[in-house]
Amino acid sequence: RGFETAGERLAFEIGREGLSEGRQLYGPNRWPECDSSTRSTIERHYDRCTSIGDRLLALLIQAGRLGPEVEGREVTGGPAHLRLWRYPRGHIDLPPHADHGFLTLLVAPDVGLEVQAADGSFFSAPPAGGEELLVNVARLLAYASGDAYLPAVHRVRSDSDVERFSAPFFHA
Repeated sequence: RGFETAGERLAFEIGREGLSEGRQLYGPNRWPECDSSTRSTIERHYDRCTSIGDRLLALLIQAGRLGPEVEGREVTGGPAHLRLWRYPRGHIDLPPHADHGFLTLLVAPDVGLEVQAADGSFFSAPPAGGEELLVNVARLLAYASGDAYLPAVHRVRSDSDVERFSAPFFHA
């Protein structure tokens, strides 16, 4: 966890603290130089997304919408991470993909995010404002539901003179 660069993109990623005991690939978050208010804002957003993701999964289990592979298993409180991306000005063209895990929650940006429709065409995701979050079904949820819920195939495309920021929360 921490900083990552991919070309000119910059990412920062955090996960649940305190899960490292007895688990591989977990450890403390490595925070960049930032003031306490920035860190506090990011932590509150992470906690909010965790709570929403846990609640959505609990409701799906309670409603019997997930298969026997999930019945009686604890799927809340597990691994999750928030990735903060900064995309540079100019051309962005990330290929179509579906996320892993159960759910992806994000504040939809004003430009760039496109979602694939059933006919294979792509449309711009409506921007989320205020307290709204866009919720994407991910591959593990599709599997656990016997494809009752299909993963949201999406891509990022933009030609903009403005930097683009994205903060997807991956709830596994």
